[in-house]
Formats: sequence, C-alpha cells, structure tokens
Amino acid sequence: MSPILTYAFSASFAVLIACLFVSSVCGIALFFVKWRRVNEAFQHPLLKVKPFKQYPFSLQAAMTLDYFLRMMFPKSVGPGLIGNANRLLKHVDPKKMPFDARWPVAGFWGGCLFGSVAMLAVWVLLIFNS
Repeated sequence: MSPILTYAFSASFAVLIACLFVSSVCGIALFFVKWRRVNEAFQHPLLKVKPFKQYPFSLQAAMTLDYFLRMMFPKSVGPGLIGNANRLLKHVDPKKMPFDARWPVAGFWGGCLFGSVAMLAVWVLLIFNS
C-alpha cells in the first residue's frame, strides 16, 4: 500500500471512530435524556397526534431528522426531505433555538452523516488496497 493511501486510510478510520463516538453520546442524550426539551423547542406537528415516546423509534428518529434538516438548510423549500422538513417546521426559527435543544440533534445526525462518508472512504481505500 502506498504511503498516501495509508495516511488517507488512517485519517478516514479516525474520523469514522470519532463520528461513532459523537453520534453515540449525542444519541443517548437525544433519545434518553433531552428528548422532552428538544420536542418542546421544535414542536413537530406529529406531536399533536401522539406523545413522542408512543411513536416507534423509526418515527422518533425521522422527527429528529426533520429538526436537523430544518437547522442545517432553513431556506430550502423544494421537493424532497429538506423541503418537507422546512414546510413542517416553518414555525421554527433555527437561529433562535436554545443551544441545549440544538446540540444533541446536530451531533447525532451530523455524526451519522459524516460517519457515512468516512465509512465509504474506508471501504473505497480498502478496495484500492486489494
């Protein structure tokens, strides 16, 4: 393996492990500790139907993904996930959200998305090695 590929593999693996740690810590905080505070701040429309903990985990994660997309892309209104999240949460101003409601959502989904890119890089570098 060339030295450049070795360094790239080491860096991408380190980023992958860091993302795993960040998303684990933020996921525990988001789904077990701060879920009430996060949902009070964002007020997803599905929470008018049932309380957050009565939904299956997949829908809980989808609601928090809507929160993340609203925070990261507040001006997008086109079709797709981002536009739908912005239409559902148009009453939320991401700049005025309290920090204690933002960090678990941003850390969990940011770690998942960056970790996915890092995992793809690890696999590509492993394929180049063989």
